[in-house]
Amino acid sequence: RLESTYERDIMKKSMLLVTVLMTVLGSPCLADQQDVSLSKDGSILVTAKERAIYVVDTKTMEVKKRIFSPAVVEAHCLDAKGAILAFRDDGNRFQLLELATGKYIKTVDRIAKAVCFAPRAQLAAVVETKQWSEATSLVVLSISTGKEMARVALPKGFVPARMAFDPEAKQVTMISRGRKGDEKKVPYDKQPKIKDPRKKKEYEQKHDGRVSSLLTVDIVTKKAGKVRETWLTVDGRHGNIMFYRGGKICFMQFEDLGAVLSEKDEITIVKGPISFNYGLGVRFADGAYAVGSMGDGAIVPAGKKPIKFEIVREQQLPGFPEYFYGFGFSSTGVVYGITSAMRLVEISLKGKILRIKPIL
Repeated sequence: RLESTYERDIMKKSMLLVTVLMTVLGSPCLADQQDVSLSKDGSILVTAKERAIYVVDTKTMEVKKRIFSPAVVEAHCLDAKGAILAFRDDGNRFQLLELATGKYIKTVDRIAKAVCFAPRAQLAAVVETKQWSEATSLVVLSISTGKEMARVALPKGFVPARMAFDPEAKQVTMISRGRKGDEKKVPYDKQPKIKDPRKKKEYEQKHDGRVSSLLTVDIVTKKAGKVRETWLTVDGRHGNIMFYRGGKICFMQFEDLGAVLSEKDEITIVKGPISFNYGLGVRFADGAYAVGSMGDGAIVPAGKKPIKFEIVREQQLPGFPEYFYGFGFSSTGVVYGITSAMRLVEISLKGKILRIKPIL
């Protein structure tokens, strides 16, 4: 049936309220990496909501197991066999969870917010901290055994906000939290009117009085490089995901404007394929990524144009809009998205919705 004028008005006002709230508070995503993890063969999928961990058989899209964590599950990654889940929780711990038994086989306490994974190399990188969140060391661990593979001392005062493995998993590059810098601060109401949103964002970042630092750590030699200063800051909802793509480092965020960092530390502000990135997911092997909003989104293959997808009206749920929560790329040639209604959505690389199934 057709909605009444009153219902349509209420829906428009609700959508506006959500947009305002998300602009102020940031993305609803709990994780800073992908919210969907898959085994190497694509047969096992894991996603989480709050403290609940869902283990899914991708062939049937049925939940095989539910495991409850003592704390909220944030960034996570499956080992190649789909047997061990590595994740950071909101208790500042890094955990290795054996899915078959529900037992924790490794715990690293007092870690920083920043964490990153290299699924092909089966590695995770965490930052150990002391009192008052002072970062001390970058620690690289095997996500299948928990064995420590490398430990590198970090410069005093350097606290990473985001970090990423390079494609070969031989280096980890980090960007620090923003801080007051020497750049001239221009109040927002005195900034020039710039129509191009990318140029506008660049001007704002260069004149907000804040800077951050970049640091690359070599895992093979176990040495940290020189700290480099940059005008780009990725605190809060900015830079929800940091990853390599085509030899460059990308920062994707809730807003449609992200940033690309070249090998020479040159920064370019880029515009994404959709307006709001409620859900984000990356294939770390080549930097392909997926973004999603309220029922729609796009897959962005490496070196190719975005491929858009949409949950059509017949597939939509009644009531409040359903947004994408996160994505994971399968080796079987599909992308899985998880929504705010905890529906699992299977999407072809051509943008066709193949299957939708609730898992809650």
